Amino acid sequence: SAGAASGGFLAASSSSASASYPPASSMLDPLGVLGGDEAGDGWGGADDLINFDAPSGAGRIRIEARSLAGPGGSTNSSPAKPPGSGSGGGAGAGGSRHSRTNSGGAGGSGMSASAATPAASAAGAAAAAAAASGGVALTRDVLSGFRLQLKQHALFTKLWTSEATGSRRSASFWLPKIEVSVMVRNRERIPLGSYAVPGYGDPTKVAGQPSNLLELADNKAWAMTGSAHMSRVLDSLLPTPVRFRQVWGQEWKHGAVYAWAAVPPPGFSALGMMLTASNAPPPLTALRCVPTAWTCRPTTPPKLVWENGGSGGRPASVWVVNSLGTAHVTVGFDAPLPGDVLELKPASQLLPEEILAPPPPPPTAPALKGRAAMFQSVAAERGVAPPPPPPAPAASA
Repeated sequence: SAGAASGGFLAASSSSASASYPPASSMLDPLGVLGGDEAGDGWGGADDLINFDAPSGAGRIRIEARSLAGPGGSTNSSPAKPPGSGSGGGAGAGGSRHSRTNSGGAGGSGMSASAATPAASAAGAAAAAAAASGGVALTRDVLSGFRLQLKQHALFTKLWTSEATGSRRSASFWLPKIEVSVMVRNRERIPLGSYAVPGYGDPTKVAGQPSNLLELADNKAWAMTGSAHMSRVLDSLLPTPVRFRQVWGQEWKHGAVYAWAAVPPPGFSALGMMLTASNAPPPLTALRCVPTAWTCRPTTPPKLVWENGGSGGRPASVWVVNSLGTAHVTVGFDAPLPGDVLELKPASQLLPEEILAPPPPPPTAPALKGRAAMFQSVAAERGVAPPPPPPAPAASA
């Protein structure tokens, strides 16, 4: 998948004025929203400096958790784009749009300076998409077979518990365990983050605790044979993050926990955060993003699961903020702000064809010219309907 072959990450390093970064990185832009201009991924600035607690003392370090993606450094294949959704040179052929470097320089747009017209770009995207799927492009007809639903998940792996931390609340953190079925191969469960529950039981044993995953199914494919389009639709519609940024971390004598916020590709959003037991960033494939058009503000208030009061660290708290049940970590004991959390829209509105192959705009009437245009302008100023055009002359016998 798009994130599995990202290669690796740069480890955390001490903050200094001479910190260096990779000269360039290749960003996944499935929707083509960058438009060939500079692409900021949120990297740099004070937001990437965190306060870190450890038994030996506290410090302030810069977390460098950038994915090693880019020319020559990754086999990350950018998913093919539908016609007209972006540059055609990189779709379906391992190409992707280059983001700017940390010094602020603009990267490439996936097309050379002498690229052809937009029509040629669209044709190139269509050809690349068809080539990547054995001659079958991701048309609206193909995509109409794909549907998404929230599913209650049953298998989880314990990541961390608050035992022996000294905190006044008990809680445990969990990761979804996704198994591949050999009997049902036309659907995929989509990880959207880690889960936090009060107490030490897994999320399925906590009353009122949601533990949902998103399931993508190709209803036009046989369950036993699988879907020929699943991997491309998955990577284009629900891509992995560009990277992870650590937002909080704390170590105790017998364990540690770290919280990571996903930096999604342009046009996408993350619905949860990742929790880890080490300071190494999680693999990109541990979480997938959803189109921002599929998100809305939650209608229910955040629910507190755990806070580290009494454990000796700087204040932090973990919340459940949406119907998925994924964890959201804030620095401090205050609930996350409404603008910082997202909810997934109802499944009936999650239509892949509207994202990857939107219908063409309706045709517009040709502009009027001459006296007709003048009369239309005067009528618009007076707020009256323009007179109907004169009838066409009758054809002579």
